[in-house]
Amino acid sequence: MDGVRVRESSRAKRVTLKVHFDGLCEVVIPLKRRASLKAVARFVDTHKDWIATQKARLQKKTVTPVVPPAGQEKITTEATRVLVLNLVKELTDLHGFKVCGVKFKVYTTRWGSCSSDCKLQFHAYLSLLPIELIKYVVIHELAHTVHHHHQASFWKLVSQIDPEYLEHRRQLRKFACVPKHNHTTVV
Repeated sequence: MDGVRVRESSRAKRVTLKVHFDGLCEVVIPLKRRASLKAVARFVDTHKDWIATQKARLQKKTVTPVVPPAGQEKITTEATRVLVLNLVKELTDLHGFKVCGVKFKVYTTRWGSCSSDCKLQFHAYLSLLPIELIKYVVIHELAHTVHHHHQASFWKLVSQIDPEYLEHRRQLRKFACVPKHNHTTVV
């Protein structure tokens, strides 16, 4: 099982398999559901064709990893915090969004999230993206404070604020969050 990382998650509901942009496979196991390395190996083996397909698909894509220069993580996080907080304030003042808090962390697969109680979280390295993509991510998460889904009403709101959102969304797919490689086991 070379190149397979195993990670436990308190949020996971079931065992999942991910293939990251760098080709690393990750098995996510719910914290409440212990699994032996032998069981994980069987799980990976039963999905080997899917893994090969995903790796081939990823090789065809040009993806830019978003990671700060070595030693610049704190500076990048602070730059993101200042930039995003300013955008959130500007957009909430302009459009009347209700936000109950904003936090920053290094995500493994997402640029932002919005909880059901309107608390926003953003990737700590978001400031390394082009400004129009940063603004799109902020608008996307702010729209979730009104619509907690991705149905037509959500996208209508996003498009009212960012008429170019489809292009921004497409461009955002060219960038990859860099997964954290700590607190995990590579087997």
